[in-house]
Amino acid sequence: MKQPFKIRLRRAVASALAVTTLVSQPILGNVAYAAEPKSTGYPVKVAEQNPFDGLYTSKHSTKISDYNANVMEVEISGEKYLAYCLNPNRYGSDNVSGGAVGSSGYSVQAYDLDDPALQSVPDFQLDQSILLAMQGVIASGGYTGGGDAAAGKLMDPYDASRPLYKDHLQAYAVTKYAMWSLASGWYGPDWKVYSSSSYKPQDNAYLLQSLTNIIGWGTNWKEFNDENLYVNPMDYDSDGDVWTEDPNTGERYVEFQVVTGKTGDNRGHVSLGSEYTVTPNSSLPAGFHLEKTDGTRITGSTTLRGAVSSSYGSEDKFRLVAEAGTELSALGKDAVVASVSTEIEAFALKYGVAIPPAGYSKVQNYALIPENTWKQVSADVKLSVEAPTTSYSFRIQKVDGSTALSGSEFRVESADGSETYDVTTPSSGIVTVNVKKPGTFYVKETKAPSGYSLDSTRYSVNVEDGGEDVLLTVENSKDAGLKIFKYDANTDEPLSGAVFSVTNIGTGWSTDVTTGDTGLAVLSNLEPGDYRIEEKMPPAGYLPAENPVQTIKLEADTVGQVVYKNEPDWSEVSLKKTVEGTDEPIANVVFEFRRQDSAKTQSFTTDENGEIHARLVPDWYMVRELSGPDNVVIDPTPRTVQLLPGETVELAYTNKLKPSLTLRKVDDQTDEPLAGAILEVKYSDGSFVGEGNCGRGPGVYRSDENGTVELTNLPDGASVVVRELEAPEGYLLDDTPHTIKLNAGETHSFTLRNVPKPGLYLRKIDSETKEPILGAKFEISKPDVPGSAQTYMTNDQGVIFLPEQDVTALVIEEIAAAPGYILNSKPITVQLEPGKRKDIVIENTSKPGLRILKTDEDGNPVDGVTIRVSREDGSVVGEYVTEDGAIFLPNLNAATYVLEEIACPPQYQLNTEKKIVTLEEGKIGQVTFVNKRRPSLEIVKLDSITKSPLAGVIFRISEVDGREIGQFQTDEEGCILATEDLQEGVRYEVQEVATVSGYILDSEPRQITLKAGEDNALYIENTAKSPLYILKTDEKTGEPVGDVKFRVEKANGELIAEVTTSSTGYAAVPQIEPGYVTVREISVPDGYTLDPIPKTILIEAGKPAILHFENEPYGNLLIQKVDAQDSTPLAGARFRVETIDGTLIGEDFVTGSDGSVTVPGLKPGTAVKISELTAPEGYEISEAAKETVIQSGETVSVVFRDKKLESLSILKTDADGNPLAGAVFELRTTDGALVATVTSGENGLTVVPNLKGDFIVTEIKSPEGYLLDSTPHPVHIEAGKPAQITIKNDAVAGLKIVKTVEQTGEPLEGVTFRIEKPDGGLIGEYITDEQGQIFVSLEPQTVVVREISAPEGYSVDSTPRTVEIKANDITTLTYKDERLNGIRIRKVDADTGRGIYGVRIMVTDENNDVVGMYTTDHQGYIEIDKELPDGIYYLEEIEAAPGYDLDKVVKRIRIENGKTKVIVWENAREKGQIQILKTSADANPITGQPAGSRLEGAVFEIARADTDLVVGYIVSDYRGVAASEPLPLGRYVVREVTPPTFYQLNSKEFEVELKVQNDIVRVEVQNASAQISTSVKKSGNTVVAPGQQMRYDFSDICNLSNVSLENFYWHDELPGSVRLNVIHTGTWSQPGLTYSVTYRTNKNSSYRTLASGLLSTQAYDLDCTPSKLGLAADEYVTDFRFEFGTVQPGFREQDKPMILVTVNQGLLNGHRFANRTDVGGQYGGKWFTSSFTWVTEVSAPTPVLDYPKTGY
Repeated sequence: MKQPFKIRLRRAVASALAVTTLVSQPILGNVAYAAEPKSTGYPVKVAEQNPFDGLYTSKHSTKISDYNANVMEVEISGEKYLAYCLNPNRYGSDNVSGGAVGSSGYSVQAYDLDDPALQSVPDFQLDQSILLAMQGVIASGGYTGGGDAAAGKLMDPYDASRPLYKDHLQAYAVTKYAMWSLASGWYGPDWKVYSSSSYKPQDNAYLLQSLTNIIGWGTNWKEFNDENLYVNPMDYDSDGDVWTEDPNTGERYVEFQVVTGKTGDNRGHVSLGSEYTVTPNSSLPAGFHLEKTDGTRITGSTTLRGAVSSSYGSEDKFRLVAEAGTELSALGKDAVVASVSTEIEAFALKYGVAIPPAGYSKVQNYALIPENTWKQVSADVKLSVEAPTTSYSFRIQKVDGSTALSGSEFRVESADGSETYDVTTPSSGIVTVNVKKPGTFYVKETKAPSGYSLDSTRYSVNVEDGGEDVLLTVENSKDAGLKIFKYDANTDEPLSGAVFSVTNIGTGWSTDVTTGDTGLAVLSNLEPGDYRIEEKMPPAGYLPAENPVQTIKLEADTVGQVVYKNEPDWSEVSLKKTVEGTDEPIANVVFEFRRQDSAKTQSFTTDENGEIHARLVPDWYMVRELSGPDNVVIDPTPRTVQLLPGETVELAYTNKLKPSLTLRKVDDQTDEPLAGAILEVKYSDGSFVGEGNCGRGPGVYRSDENGTVELTNLPDGASVVVRELEAPEGYLLDDTPHTIKLNAGETHSFTLRNVPKPGLYLRKIDSETKEPILGAKFEISKPDVPGSAQTYMTNDQGVIFLPEQDVTALVIEEIAAAPGYILNSKPITVQLEPGKRKDIVIENTSKPGLRILKTDEDGNPVDGVTIRVSREDGSVVGEYVTEDGAIFLPNLNAATYVLEEIACPPQYQLNTEKKIVTLEEGKIGQVTFVNKRRPSLEIVKLDSITKSPLAGVIFRISEVDGREIGQFQTDEEGCILATEDLQEGVRYEVQEVATVSGYILDSEPRQITLKAGEDNALYIENTAKSPLYILKTDEKTGEPVGDVKFRVEKANGELIAEVTTSSTGYAAVPQIEPGYVTVREISVPDGYTLDPIPKTILIEAGKPAILHFENEPYGNLLIQKVDAQDSTPLAGARFRVETIDGTLIGEDFVTGSDGSVTVPGLKPGTAVKISELTAPEGYEISEAAKETVIQSGETVSVVFRDKKLESLSILKTDADGNPLAGAVFELRTTDGALVATVTSGENGLTVVPNLKGDFIVTEIKSPEGYLLDSTPHPVHIEAGKPAQITIKNDAVAGLKIVKTVEQTGEPLEGVTFRIEKPDGGLIGEYITDEQGQIFVSLEPQTVVVREISAPEGYSVDSTPRTVEIKANDITTLTYKDERLNGIRIRKVDADTGRGIYGVRIMVTDENNDVVGMYTTDHQGYIEIDKELPDGIYYLEEIEAAPGYDLDKVVKRIRIENGKTKVIVWENAREKGQIQILKTSADANPITGQPAGSRLEGAVFEIARADTDLVVGYIVSDYRGVAASEPLPLGRYVVREVTPPTFYQLNSKEFEVELKVQNDIVRVEVQNASAQISTSVKKSGNTVVAPGQQMRYDFSDICNLSNVSLENFYWHDELPGSVRLNVIHTGTWSQPGLTYSVTYRTNKNSSYRTLASGLLSTQAYDLDCTPSKLGLAADEYVTDFRFEFGTVQPGFREQDKPMILVTVNQGLLNGHRFANRTDVGGQYGGKWFTSSFTWVTEVSAPTPVLDYPKTGY
């Protein structure tokens, strides 16, 4: 077979990493170094003494920093090279024989690295790796000369913003040490800072980091730089053909780009110069030329742009052009078409072999580095076009019937054995085999496609010279397969870990398989036949399958399936949730149970008893509390519990209730509650508490009539600060902030007191409602003092308050009442006392009102009538207009008023009658006006066909005798209402004088005689000229359909009009040009289907045309739910409605009280399916789903009949049939599930409703005095058959003791009785319950009963009683205790509430006789428990405790009826105040506040110095001042607990002492600014290959702040070019910290938990493969986060974290991808973050272009 020419691009050098197709000379073979004689040598000189001595390594025998830092230099052909000695461990140092290099004639022999002579230099073989390391060092920032300026520009390879060196001496030394380290296997940690360094020691640690980073980067250098120049032909469409044809000119061209080779670390490319020169070959064959990409010919050396947007590829390209008609073969083989030359940065490294002078020993050799690292290189551009060759081939086709099969492998051999080929079929199933010569070839399949049997047949193919194409077709048959499914028998959840044995019954072949996470085990490539499958081991926590053995016949080309289901070996969980400290159950708390290694969870909610009873599959579970009632503090701490088969695990959880706070505002003197105080409540961080209750914004509350503000569900541990913004009227403002610490489980109460202002307090209220009155004016004056009167007005609280009045009498007179009230002008004189407040309440009576009604003669209300209201003297009160036929005027004075109508609507006659009404105080007067209708004429203009109104038609109205009334125009309703100048009984003529466009004028006059009180109307129709009428009706009923929109078009599609039908069903186009028109329906109202078929009609001049459209109405579905027995309608049934094909219509259709629900608007003809989802309460779903078809315009009904669930009655009696109360029963299903727990009532009966099926009734608690009947009683309940069961109890013998109070007969709880045998043997001690009773079950015998203690305040009846206990009988003893009179006094501190020790109190009776002198104990108590007679007693404090004021007020109490009077008596201590000034110690870089600024928001804790008991919290305000409330005298410690935002905590404690009454101690406390920053770094491969695994390392993940950061995270965003495999977490510097790792995927933007509860001090390797995470086939991880919570200053990684990823296959060469990582944390509600990005490039080999021999 002939082929066309094939283009071959030759390369001069084969390189595994190079991706280009044309290169220069072999590597390092064309370096432009001068050839120097090797015999003479070049002297090595000390260019500069280097004092650097800052670093050393223990890897060397001596301290390197003690010598060898001197800057060495060699000059070659006028160019200076820095000389670096290669290895100090071989041949010794530069300083030998007592002199420096150069002084004794040392020199070097210099070699280029590609010099062939080097291969015979023995040292080169040893130094070659060191030279490679030196090239890596230079590329990583090594020093090549240029002094300090050049050294300062060398940047850290890991941080492009960090200079490596401070000067050139440091740079030279560090470069040398890095080269030695790379060559010797030393690493950064092997180097240390020299502590005795003398040269710039402050830089040494910095330089050590630079050295470490250069070593780290340089380790990537595995080979010398590729210093070749490559010229790449561009294959833009990747079809293997580099030639492109210009369709306009017929020319063909190849486009070239110049690129450099790879650097030695294989991460990047050698840098290309900014321009290059291309020179065409002068001997190019005719018909070929070079040109730029813009078409400009290149005839000589031409300069083009080199590296611009890329550092290694040329910006400009050039072309080789084959002109039209030129044969490509004319180019010839290996034709040189051009040459290119440019500069590359090659470092120009030379090898210097040391030559010692005679008599001196050998020293180390040198790496010689020029300051200019760029060199000139060039390359020829060669191109070949090969002549066509002859080839032979045949094809192999692999199929399964008509299906092509890929992946089949064949061995092809020639008959003579000279040719052998291995080929694989592609997706087409056909593979071409190219052979060298004709002949016979043998073909045999060596591997079958997956799932197919191998075809072992040997086929032969004959290939002839010039013969036909040969196609060999080979067919395969499929093998058999088997799938074993394992499921949970109850939930169908797939089960892993089940082991099965699979055996071929015919052959005996057998194997074991285990189900995976999907519950599936798969076997493929099985021989068809009969198989036996046996379950050998069930999944963990499950019982063996009921049928463990199954058999199946497997056919070829099929996959058989068997299913096994297992019952769980259940475990029971009993969980109890209670309030901490009280054991009260908590309902509605949700718990999550998550199985080990499973994302599957189950949630349960506690019932009204706070309990959860659940059955779970045995396994390890993590139990976590998710949510609960609003007033409960949720405990999210997870617990791990193991559930074992057949066992019950009991779990107990307690919760604290959220704190609540009651603020109480009282009068400081009387303790009376104060309403109207405005309080601001904030948290200590400044945020508001709650929404407020007085409309003044969040956190602001007004105290209610009880003086209280109630705040509930507050956060645990929070501190709230309460400050009064406005005091109640007449009280002094208490603006002291009060700080209250809230604790979960506690109800906090705080009382705030207001001191009354001295003066006059006047309050104005309504005499009936007692509500305050705003706006009453008073004149207040001093009696007999002329000119002293002043005027005041009551506020919204009805109050006038005059503080600090220094007179003893005032006269108060109301001078103007509030609007709507009668003036109370009686003066009031009050006496004032200095320093005290006088309260006065004055009531007002509201003024009378007037109601005016307006109706027509039929009693209908008339709107728009204007009534003038005047007084008797003619003065006008106002003019008012009726609304809804009425006017109401409140607040009128009691007087006589005149009412007259001054205007009314035009259709009514004015009522000129005046009405007079007299109003009395506090009463409402009423007056009614009646209007007669005026004669009127209504004209209505309609379309003659559609009956639609016509607007704009003009009519003339005149009397029949000729007098014209006027001309009138119809409105949009087609109406004219004429009333002016019309008279009753007169005959009028109406004539149309102008009509609207498109209609014919109807000029015929009409006459009408007007009658008063009647509708006088004329209906006149107009005919359109050439109209089109569209009529729309309901297809079912024929009724007109309005609001249907039509489009009317000419025959050519031109729009005529869009019209909408009116309520008559008509739409009209009044005038259309004659011709055909098309009408199409474009929208319909709800409930109708659109008619999509247009209609066409011919319009003739002067003739109306009518088109009739009918719409098919939607149908409705009526679902009815009734009782199956009596057809009673049932509410509450829920239904699902869907179409037969499964399209959901809705699933929340619920029957109402009539037992029905309608589904409207269904398309006719739709077949629907109705399913009952939820039955009404007390019923069961009794019928299957029903189907029906919707009918147009009809309501189709379906009826569901449910059977009623029945009840179970349990009757409890004694042996004689008497009912017994108090028996407790459990009702369970036959499988043990609890249905209900019930208790028998007084009639012995309890009823459980809504039951059906089989149940077990068990008594779990018997009535008192009766034996428990624990026998399970089965019961069967059927629908329509209520069930009853009677359970009897036998009585037991025993003793019942009843204890009551003598005076009241009430039961007495807490009395202790001892029961003994007659010989004194103790039977037991028992305590009465809340019913005052004890019951003890006893054998028949004689016992002695004795009362041994009673509650405090009650007498004890210690008389022993002997009783006889009889069989089957209960003996009852009754006791009565007297309640004793007594007094309990407790003396407490007024601030702390603690008891006060040592207070002496005298008690006297009403006759002044002393009862006794008593002193309070250490708890502040005095107990007077002797029997005191009823009466009055006086308590007098005669000696106060030290530090307290004596309370001289004598207290009077009354005791009676055996009660103990409890008195709590407060004593106040002398007090002082602590004030703190909070200022900034420095300028804050975040807030911008200068040093000394006053700071708001600092929270301080004040504690007593002697006990450390916290007495309060205070917060600095906007002035920086924090002031305590008054504190008792003594020593205190002040601590800052919360700093101002963006400041550090000042942890210093301040001790202050309050020494005297009203002492104020002031302290200034400063805060230093918070310095907040974070950091993160990462590194990875710079170059990777597709499919390669790569690693990213992370470091400096750090909180660099001097404060803790909240919500600290580390986040890494993965590029789409890689897939995550493993995360190594590393370890972290904060012990005790736990953290979690979350991740997201391309399919789910929400974060999911990968791991939680991780310990900071332990490293973990987290498997992130898709199979481990359970990801979908095309799902992958896009990013992950470490969530640390709050971290301390300096928090960072210890063992560094890293991740392993796999680079995606198929990435193109040069593709770059970036990995971005970031960290952040919150401080003061603000985020602080930092990030780092690492870029990696893909190196993918480009195949050599080798076109198939078939050509194209």
